[in-house]
Amino acid sequence: MADIASEAGVSIATVSRALNGRSGVSTATRLRIRRIAEDNRYQVSGEASALARGRTDRVAVVVPRVDSSIEAGVIAGLEKELRTAGMDVLLRCLDTPESRAAFLDTLPLRRKVDALVAVSLALTTSERNRLDAMGIPVVVVEGGSGTEAARVLLDILAGRGTTAPSPTERTPS
Repeated sequence: MADIASEAGVSIATVSRALNGRSGVSTATRLRIRRIAEDNRYQVSGEASALARGRTDRVAVVVPRVDSSIEAGVIAGLEKELRTAGMDVLLRCLDTPESRAAFLDTLPLRRKVDALVAVSLALTTSERNRLDAMGIPVVVVEGGSGTEAARVLLDILAGRGTTAPSPTERTPS
């Protein structure tokens, strides 16, 4: 972005606003910036844009196993619904107490997800408390539809905005 800003004679913030379609940039400047960006084959990073908004646009889906048709069906429904909503899915198989502990230990350091869906995986009180302390909304799915679970999760995230109030845990019916 710095190269585009330099060539266009504007600030990096102006380039960002122009390329992301935000206000505060004249039509002529916006067109000039877009032409320079195209000439340089510049592409806006979706991940960087999401992080600038305080989100990752990614949901962790944790399961005890991935070789079960029940979990696979729920995962497929979740992935399709979340992808349609512009979100990515990070799938983790947490099949041992050690893998569960390692996942929760590294989650706050990496801040890679906006929410967590636990499929056929009962969370302990300690695990729920840790997720609550991190401000990560949780949806627990015990059977049922991945599509419905994704809709519940999207409702939670839509109400949350970019700040993280106390997480809400709902189990889709």
